[in-house]
Amino acid sequence: MTAPDLVDRLAAHKTLGRAPREELTWLASHGSLRHMHTGEVLSAKGVQIEGLFVVLSGRIAIFVDRGAGLHKIMEWREGDVTGLLPYSRLVSPPGDTVAQEPSTLLTIQRDHLGEMIRECDEVTTILVHTMLDRARAFTSSDLHDEKMISLGKLSAGLAHELNNPASARAVDGPALNAVLRWAAAGCSVRGLASEIQEAATRISGLVLAIKGFTHMDQATVAEPVDLAQSLSNTVAVLKAKARSKAAAVIVNLEPDLPRVLGFVGELNQIWANLIDNALDAIPDSGRVEVLANRDHQRVVVLIVDNGTGIPDEMRERIFDPFFTTKPVGHGTGLGLDIVRRLVRHNDGDITVESRPGRTEFRVVLPMVEFGSDGVEP
Repeated sequence: MTAPDLVDRLAAHKTLGRAPREELTWLASHGSLRHMHTGEVLSAKGVQIEGLFVVLSGRIAIFVDRGAGLHKIMEWREGDVTGLLPYSRLVSPPGDTVAQEPSTLLTIQRDHLGEMIRECDEVTTILVHTMLDRARAFTSSDLHDEKMISLGKLSAGLAHELNNPASARAVDGPALNAVLRWAAAGCSVRGLASEIQEAATRISGLVLAIKGFTHMDQATVAEPVDLAQSLSNTVAVLKAKARSKAAAVIVNLEPDLPRVLGFVGELNQIWANLIDNALDAIPDSGRVEVLANRDHQRVVVLIVDNGTGIPDEMRERIFDPFFTTKPVGHGTGLGLDIVRRLVRHNDGDITVESRPGRTEFRVVLPMVEFGSDGVEP
């Protein structure tokens, strides 16, 4: 790649493209191109970072072990910038940064950063804002991990306190029948037994849904996920909120929907945030639709509501951290930011279309690839 070609490439870069051309020329003349293969390590944990990395193509991600195996906490694609940023105190990364596909990066060595700060005012300003966004992203990732741990503990406690007695396992079949007959006779209400059975069934079903939603003992690597079960568990957990608004939640899934490759606990949190937001957006007696179908080697999930829609001036900002359209005290502005990061962590994409009476969030995820024997690997 010639120097003018590289400057043109930087001028089209999503993050740095708005900087003056003379500053982009400085970057091109002081940087070096690096072509990476899938699986190649860019920065290793505990090793000093080489410098600033401008991602020109491909995708790289950082994996951190927080005690339960490696976990991808952030990734960068074409148009992103990572590595050592101006005024950052970062010396070495908390985990390995690895190429997820063939990638090309422009590297500015750390000993050039002081000169870059002096010579490239606009580039430095852009990178400082990028550093702030990165700090918020790591904070959001920590918040997400803590939330999933708490939900796992909650479901485990519910399973212990509710599911065991509801299943009546201190009492075998004949003894349980005698107890129920005695209760019905003593109360002179034969319907009591069926009511107890119905209540126990509801409790057991709710516990199973919560256990499936939080996905206790979740794997630390991507695995085949049954979207039908994932979406059903999430809808079950949010059923009470829908009932409080007399809302209809319609689930319409393509028959024999193929599995997707991802992290089931994270996918459940994506659906929970999107469906919860949809329920907030609709009026009483409103409608939320959950649809899923295959599209070539991908699976598309749609969350559609018939609320008032998202104003045009806000649509470009709804995924920004700490931005919310909800009234003060009713939202942190982190929900959709976390959703987008989780979708990307599962190698997917998310888009939104909105008009009065219809808002559609579209999540696209990779389908599990089949081997030569026709079964899932």
